[in-house]
Amino acid sequence: MTCNITGQAVLPDGAVAARRTLKFYREPLTVEAQDGSGVIPEAKVITVAADGSVDFELLSGSYTGMAQVNGSPIQFTFTVPDEASATFAECLVLADPVAFDTLAWSAITGKPFVSFASRADLVDWVARFWGIGPCGRRNYMGLSPRLCRC
Repeated sequence: MTCNITGQAVLPDGAVAARRTLKFYREPLTVEAQDGSGVIPEAKVITVAADGSVDFELLSGSYTGMAQVNGSPIQFTFTVPDEASATFAECLVLADPVAFDTLAWSAITGKPFVSFASRADLVDWVARFWGIGPCGRRNYMGLSPRLCRC
């Protein structure tokens, strides 16, 4: 069912998306065969009005939304109900925005992006990752630097 989405476009970080371009990619993103070629569904692209208001239609289902915030693209989840109309706020799944560089890191390396609460946590993680003890020598046993006997 097609749902008419209206209201003010507010991004997951709380910013009004005035004068921004938003892209919505239907999930799951699938490649379908058509006339002997692979076809990927196009994104629904909308431009938000100067006051942040939107009025557009999407099929019901889950979408991945993309927007530019401070020069970096962010991704958010958008779920369209199986109803005739809904507000933008009702469809937006609130979660922390994910910076594109975090997604790119995960896609390129195949590993989750790691963040640390403090510099000490970072140093401890690097030491464990590389197997380096507090003395600076390589710890081939893979022990935590706190357990190294050097």
